[in-house]
Amino acid sequence: MIEIKNITAVVFDLDGTLLNRQLSLKNFIIGQYQRFFNDFQPVSLPDYTRRFITLDNDGYVSKDIVYQQLLQKFEITTVTWRQLLDDYFVSFPNHCLAYPGTADMLKALRKQGYLIGLISNGLSDFQRTTLEASGLTHYFDHILISEDIGIKKPDPFIFNYFLEECALDAHATVYIGDHPVNDVFGAQQVGMNVIWKRNGSALLPPCTDWIDDWDELGTVLQN
Repeated sequence: MIEIKNITAVVFDLDGTLLNRQLSLKNFIIGQYQRFFNDFQPVSLPDYTRRFITLDNDGYVSKDIVYQQLLQKFEITTVTWRQLLDDYFVSFPNHCLAYPGTADMLKALRKQGYLIGLISNGLSDFQRTTLEASGLTHYFDHILISEDIGIKKPDPFIFNYFLEECALDAHATVYIGDHPVNDVFGAQQVGMNVIWKRNGSALLPPCTDWIDDWDELGTVLQN
């Protein structure tokens, strides 16, 4: 059982923290390739997948640009980038997978009465649909997506906005995220306790506490 001392709230990032975005994206790409197989026939699935992941840059390149560059690279003219983009918005949530143990971890935190929150960059409807498709929405007391207020992480405003909305003390709040700048640095700026979810990264930790898997979280929180 996870025990949290002197902490009233645990707040999470979404992509790469709760959701295994890399695996979800690969599953989506396979599905999209199959749906548009007649258009993609000149290109092998491995080649299409590699190029998509490279252009996507962990989600930091807009998908309209990704698709335009993909079609140009592979000289595909029988489908438009807008058709592929529409398919992404509709179909990607159906391929989303949470990291193993995510639901059990959130359930344990909720059972102990702690406020559970989420701060994510992205489009509001899309991120909420993705979270809903993962089956995790009902664990959260408060969800804030950057499009809601027009401010993205790591801007400290979005973290302070969340704290004020929930009447939370930053020093009694833990923020957990995978991005060293958007999550770790962003939350540290406002005085929140931070746990970096490294996901096996070989980088040196930019903060005192870090985990790779949810089964490590209890020990870190207790300390």
